[in-house]
Amino acid sequence: MNPSLLLKIGAIILLLYATGHTLGAVIFYRPHTPEETAVIDSMKSYHVPMKAGSNRTLWDFYYGFGLAVGILNYVLAGFAWVLAAQAARNVPGAGLLALILALGCLAQTYLSWRYFFLIPLVMSLAAALVFAAAWFALSAAGGPGPGANP
Repeated sequence: MNPSLLLKIGAIILLLYATGHTLGAVIFYRPHTPEETAVIDSMKSYHVPMKAGSNRTLWDFYYGFGLAVGILNYVLAGFAWVLAAQAARNVPGAGLLALILALGCLAQTYLSWRYFFLIPLVMSLAAALVFAAAWFALSAAGGPGPGANP
């Protein structure tokens, strides 16, 4: 399959993943049970004194890192889309960058399996497989990877 198309598909998967995470798990998330509400209220009331003079709550860290993960996935989606254009022009190094995306998404797959649930696992695994396929396709064209000539 065309590596540029594969990279665009991967970018779209990451775009959907980022949007689902940012909107569903962070911005519009609402507790489902009274116990969950109590935990969130406790996180919002527990302050963590920082030596740099800041005073943040556990909820600030949770919410902020949730937004940061969403933003980073949007950045990866944009990176993959730009890489698709580079791959279409046979720019050297595109295969290596596709491999890096595949490995990063594979690491997200493991973390989703270990700490989260099925939807992020499926999304990150799909992206990892698509980026790995792009890497193989680019490698077959002579870039770094399996079957590449040294």
